[in-house]
Amino acid sequence: MARVLVVEDNAINLELMVALLEWEGCEVLAAETADVALHLARTARPDLILMDVQLPGMTGYESTRHLKTDPTTAPFPLWPSQPRPCAATRIGLPRPGARHS
Repeated sequence: MARVLVVEDNAINLELMVALLEWEGCEVLAAETADVALHLARTARPDLILMDVQLPGMTGYESTRHLKTDPTTAPFPLWPSQPRPCAATRIGLPRPGARHS
């Protein structure tokens, strides 16, 4: 079972993503702030992180930089939860819809 960390401050969006991922059989960890997300990423070691880029306090951009420079969390795949090509490119993530090898 895949473990997915969802980082989203909008309660409705968070509830929807959690429900969809659980329906698909994923174990879901939820964080409403970047600080909580950083802690969960380090301790729970998710298989995937879905990151909102507009978070209160530390933004998704800043938290992604922290995650990608920490040797413990750098290997975890990370995707913006609201795919915007400019947002993904700005923080060094694959563009939405891009094929990967």
